[in-house]
Amino acid sequence: MSERTFHRRFCERVGLSPLAWLRDQRIARAKELPETSELSVEDIARRVGLGTATNLRVQFRRATNVSPREHRRSFTFGRD
Repeated sequence: MSERTFHRRFCERVGLSPLAWLRDQRIARAKELPETSELSVEDIARRVGLGTATNLRVQFRRATNVSPREHRRSFTFGRD
């Protein structure tokens, strides 16, 4: 299958380009990790494939309208 055919069929079935789908998957995982771990933003960025903390912060805010730190705070309120 050619790259063009794959891209077209992927978009038809998923409703997103492969790159947009991958970005959404990475952000979804980046949202889970601060909720369930004490990993740093740098470690989360590496684990989800976004490379750097700066890139994670930019992509995360673009997708969620909050920073990773703000997102984590919403899940750690009231913890000892």
